[in-house]
Order: sequence, then C-alpha cells, then structure tokens
Amino acid sequence: MKKLIDLVKSRGFNPSSKILQLTHCDMDGVVAVINMMNYVTDADNPNKYRYYLKNYDKIDDFVVNTILKKNIEGGFEPDFVVITDISIKDKVAEYVSKKKKPTFIVLDHHPSALTLNDIADNFFVDPENKKCGAEVTLDFIKGLGYSDNDLDQLNKLATQYDLWTWTDPKNRKFEVAGRKRGKAEMLNRLFYRYGWGTEDMFINRWKDGWGKGFNQEEIEFLKKDYKEAEDQVTHVKETKHHIDNEIVLIVDCKIYVNDVAMAMKEDEDCGYKMCVFFNTYNNKISVRTSDDSNFNVGVALNYLSERYDWLTTGGGHESAGGANITSIDRLDDFLDKLIQEYYDDAMPF
Repeated sequence: MKKLIDLVKSRGFNPSSKILQLTHCDMDGVVAVINMMNYVTDADNPNKYRYYLKNYDKIDDFVVNTILKKNIEGGFEPDFVVITDISIKDKVAEYVSKKKKPTFIVLDHHPSALTLNDIADNFFVDPENKKCGAEVTLDFIKGLGYSDNDLDQLNKLATQYDLWTWTDPKNRKFEVAGRKRGKAEMLNRLFYRYGWGTEDMFINRWKDGWGKGFNQEEIEFLKKDYKEAEDQVTHVKETKHHIDNEIVLIVDCKIYVNDVAMAMKEDEDCGYKMCVFFNTYNNKISVRTSDDSNFNVGVALNYLSERYDWLTTGGGHESAGGANITSIDRLDDFLDKLIQEYYDDAMPF
C-alpha cells in the first residue's frame, strides 16, 4: 500500500482531483463508493467525481472502449481511475499501468487478482488481511490522511458480510423470525431487497444517518422479509438434491440464497458443509460452505474456471463464491470437478 500511496501522491492525487471510480455492483463495492465520496471534496459535482458499478464480465470492456477511447458521458476526462473491489485482466492492466493521465489504480482483495501486484505499483491486491474491497479502499484514503469513525463501523460490517464472517454466532445477536441475525446481514438484505440496490438510495440513506440505526419502516420490512425467507427454506428442504452427507444441490433458488445456505448448514435435519446453487434461467452457480469445511470456495472456482472453458468468471471468497457454466448440459461436469476438488487432499491451493 505504501508504494501505491507514494506513487499517487507524486502524481498529485488529492481530494480535488478529477476521479472516476469503477466498483463492483454489490454492497462491498458501493461502500467503497461511500468511502471515496467522503474523501473527495466535491463528490456531487459530475465534473469532479463519478462512479460506475460493473460486474467482472463488463469491466475490461468499459476500460478499453469507454475510458481509453474517451467515450465517457459528457466528455468527462478524469485524472485518476480508481477500481475498487473488482479487477481488470492482466493484459489490460499492463497497458493502462503505463498511462499517467489518467492514472489507473486498483484496490482489491480477491485472490484471483493477485497477479496485478507484479505488474505495477498502481495496483494493490490484498486477500491476506481479511478485509473487503471497501475496507482496502478505506485504508487507501486513510493513508492519504483521511479518517472517519462512522466509516470504520460501516466498513467493518461490509467486511463481515463479504467475507462471510457474519455467520459467526458472535456476530448474530438479534432474534428475528426464529433465527439469530446480524447487523451486517441485515444491512446487505436492505441493500438488495429494499430498493437500496439502486445504490443511490443506499448512499443517500447513509448520508441521512444510517449509523444511528434502522428506522421503524426498515425494521418492519426485515421482519416480513425474514418470514418469507423461512418459507423459502421450508420449500427448499422438500426439493433439495442430496449429493452426500456433506454436499447438497439446490436448483432455482433465485432469492434468499444466503438464508437457505445457513439453514442447510445449521438445521438439525440438514447439516451440510457445502451448498451448491444452480439457476436454470441464467446458468449461474453459487457455492456456500460452512466454517469447518476447510475448503476455499473462491480459489477453487477460479482454479476450475481457468482449466475448463465451459466454466466462466469463477471466483469469490473462502466460504462463498460464484461462476457461470456455458450450458445446463455442463452441470454434471461442474459438480464432478467441484466435488473432486472438495475431497482431494492434494488440492493445488
């Protein structure tokens, strides 16, 4: 981090710089935006600061065809492009690292992006310190002299959720709909299910003082939503595909994936260590594991996606990750490979 901070300081990075931020389209990525908006002097001025939410399969195209070709809306030309909680491919990184205007910065925590650290000092990827992309971004602006105790709290919750430590009983202190819940998980649920996923609502809610707690309307929504989640859990228990005593396949669980995964791991009539979710409408795979599985989901999915061309955009974190298969016909192939890695003591990671 010190090398990155020294580099951007030498190029004039400061709160008045013209900054374009690219970030992942989840709560972690949007909290990274909140961090940067607090650092920037005039974050509401589109001629000074802008942010765009992107997924992994869109970011390289946006960098090459929108930023580098100067096709940003309104002719905006940033001094710095800050990429948070998501990364660009090595070839793109090698090219943009040579540019001084704009200077490209990557702040990420995914193991799949570690190769960027070897390309240039512009890029900082740190999965070892167990911090989410937002908290890595917060460390960056702290290194530039910014601090905010409220942001510290928000970023700790983002890390809890993103790295799946919210499932630890010590982080779940609130009884709702028959289960212990945690503030980090509640916050993420509101982000996606209460309209905050339109990011501006989430950001504005933070500005309005979310740090003081949820309001009554939000509390009532959470109670209702958790009840619906428990109904989904009941349905999934009746339709799940038992693979073995440790692994279960769940098809077309489009919402409440995390609630279902927690129930599959914790409830007495389940006790699985790995839940594999598959959606037939988009061929998306999601995997969740228990804390005692000793299996790194994100690294495994990234490893498999590099080996098989029918598996794309694989990655994630130690206990949660995702990927896409090119066709439903490849589901059995995927399960075979994943199960082999799960039980293989000689895994290459």
